[in-house]
Amino acid sequence: MQKTFIWLSLFFSVNAWADTSAWSTAMDLLDQGQTEQAIPLLEERIRQMEASGTRSPEVHHNLAVAFGRLKQWGPAVYHLATSTFLRASPVYGLSALRSFGLVQNQLMIQNGVERDLLFRFGALIPPGFFQVLIVLGIWTVLFGALTQTTRRMGAVLGAIFVLLGGAGIGLRHSLPVYAVVVGSDQGTLLSTEPTLGTDKKLVELPVGTLVTLGPTQDYSIAVQRPFAGWIPVQSIRRIETKPL
Repeated sequence: MQKTFIWLSLFFSVNAWADTSAWSTAMDLLDQGQTEQAIPLLEERIRQMEASGTRSPEVHHNLAVAFGRLKQWGPAVYHLATSTFLRASPVYGLSALRSFGLVQNQLMIQNGVERDLLFRFGALIPPGFFQVLIVLGIWTVLFGALTQTTRRMGAVLGAIFVLLGGAGIGLRHSLPVYAVVVGSDQGTLLSTEPTLGTDKKLVELPVGTLVTLGPTQDYSIAVQRPFAGWIPVQSIRRIETKPL
């Protein structure tokens, strides 16, 4: 676990972005190692931004760093995942994916959700890339039509670009629902059935485990990965995968 924290510290140092006195105070507290005092200020900043309909990957990033220092892996993984999907940046995403892998391995989760191709797709590729492909495809068709010799090639290449862009946008909007286990310190028991009294306990999911969600029934929700079963709805926190 110590190696995980060291890695997070190296690759996810504090993002300074001063826009309010409270934010500046929180950054100063993090720089001074007063992590527990900084967290409430950062969480209040998130509430203020949500009330105004805005989101900030920087705030979520710094909360991930803060909770990581305290080894509170549930909120640390949640805020790191939120920051990752909000950014949808290849550079940030690659470092984040490695951090997810280290934490999940420390939690003894093999073949975790962070290895899922769709999870990586959403973390690494910005939606704007596919919009550029569509525009490029349209311009390729238009420029190809200027001469007889390039008309056919331009139409084919343009159609390929447009199809790839449309498929990418569609795939981006069809990502599974991801969440993080944030139950008690002892983790959350995965059950065979959603109804209490008829279920059997399968395995304990540690706090901080990334999961892929299925349908909800009563007070339980289905988990599809990394293990199939049911857990209480209140034991997970959904990750927002829609980028800025």
